[in-house]
Amino acid sequence: LNYNYGIKSIAPWAFFAPPGAYAPYELNTASHFKALKKFFTEIRDLPYRTIYWDFTPNSDKEGWALHDPNPSDSQLSSTNGIIKYHIDGSDSYIFSPPGFKFNGAVNQEMRIRYKIGGSAGAVPGQIYWTTESNPAFGTQWTGFNQVADDQWHEVDIPVGQHWGNNKIIGFRLDMANSQSAVGSWVEIDWIRIYNQPVAAPSLSPS
Repeated sequence: LNYNYGIKSIAPWAFFAPPGAYAPYELNTASHFKALKKFFTEIRDLPYRTIYWDFTPNSDKEGWALHDPNPSDSQLSSTNGIIKYHIDGSDSYIFSPPGFKFNGAVNQEMRIRYKIGGSAGAVPGQIYWTTESNPAFGTQWTGFNQVADDQWHEVDIPVGQHWGNNKIIGFRLDMANSQSAVGSWVEIDWIRIYNQPVAAPSLSPS
C-alpha cells in the first residue's frame, strides 16, 4: 500500500524498521505519527468504499477528463498519483469516465483530497451528477466549500441526501468555481464514495 501524504510513499514495515533502514522515507516524530495514523485510517475505511479513483502513481488519470473552452491554456495531467489542472476563468471542470453505475440510495458521501493553489481562502465548488433517467448534466447538483491556500485538504460532500433511489452514472466536478481562484492550480489526490458517512481522520498528534 502506498499513500501520498507529503512523503514519497509509506510501506507498512517502514514504521518498524531501525533508523536509516528506509532513508528516503524517514520522518520526524510528528510527521511519522500523522502518517501512521493516516495509514490505519485508510485500512479502517476500506470496507465502506464503493467507488473510488486513487490516481495511481504511474501517470494514470483513470478516465477522468478536463473540459476547457481554451484547451491550449490548461491540460489535465497526472504525476505521482496526483491529477492537476489550471483554473483559467473559462469554466474549466473535470468529469468522470463512463462505465459505472450504482444505486444512490445506498451511497452516502463523497470525499475528495485536494489542494488549490494561491491564497484566495474560502471558495465554492459544485458537483453535478447524471442518472439513468436524466443523463444530462445541469439540473442535478449540490455545492460544497473548499479552501484555496496551497495546502492539502479533505472535503466531505453529503451527496446521498440528494441522490435518492436514482442510478448514478456520471460526475462533473467544478473545483474552486470563483473568480478569486482564477490563475490557481487544482490538484486532486483521490476521489472516493462511501456507503455511509465516515469520519475524517484527525492529523493532530495527540
